[in-house]
Amino acid sequence: MGIEGFISIENRVNASLCVDNTIIATGRSVVYGKEAMAHLKDNGTVVYLKLSYETIQERL
Repeated sequence: MGIEGFISIENRVNASLCVDNTIIATGRSVVYGKEAMAHLKDNGTVVYLKLSYETIQERL
């Protein structure tokens, strides 16, 4: 199914999540799923981190 198939499945799964008081670390490709991102935004706070791995590691 290739990358398009993966993104489609990932979008469907993330758009159907039903959780409370949960942190979801999505990774990179989830942002390509419109329905998933709309669902996550409607149900919580979305935080986008644009830092290098090294910077994040130093801060932790």
